Amino acid sequence: ERMDRDFGPYTVPEGHYFLMGDNRNSSNDSRNNAVGAVTRDMIVGKVEGVLWHDIPSTLEDSGEKD
Repeated sequence: ERMDRDFGPYTVPEGHYFLMGDNRNSSNDSRNNAVGAVTRDMIVGKVEGVLWHDIPSTLEDSGEKD
């Protein structure tokens, strides 16, 4: 879906991480002032794998453009 609003620029403080969810219009991530950039000790999990799908993400990808 189209983005609701623009964000940035944003300067990440030294020793912090900027986290952004993949559902940008509804993610509660570092763009939210209540969350902000986080320190390393606040990151609890690690990626075990990445899932990929073949569902087109745009009209151009699906051949529906034009």
